[in-house]
Amino acid sequence: MFRISSVNGDDLVDLPIVIRLSKDGKELEHTNPILIPYGHYTYSQKFKQPGIYSLNIDINNDPYSNQNITFTFPIDISISFVGAFYSISSSLPIILAIIISVTVAVPIGLIFTNRRLKKKKDTLEHTKR
Repeated sequence: MFRISSVNGDDLVDLPIVIRLSKDGKELEHTNPILIPYGHYTYSQKFKQPGIYSLNIDINNDPYSNQNITFTFPIDISISFVGAFYSISSSLPIILAIIISVTVAVPIGLIFTNRRLKKKKDTLEHTKR
């Protein structure tokens, strides 16, 4: 999300902008002119590769200068351990719950099974006498 305002901090309303994204000097995509309502706009982008990208915001017909103005923002995208394994970490609580349940249930099941078999064996030996 970014905010567009004048030098004195006033939101620029209904201002036409174009967003351009490039990497290594090659333009990857650009938008058609967008009217910015209330000075705020949300733009979503998924980056497929790490690297340094250039986000250019072209303000068309700036009301103060009556010219087009371009602002350039470098964006450094890197792959992090957490980001690479986000899908695993989001399901981690479920996986841990299953592991804990199995770890607790198996020994308890074996104890009850052994007791039942021992009781059955004792009963059979008692009836044979």
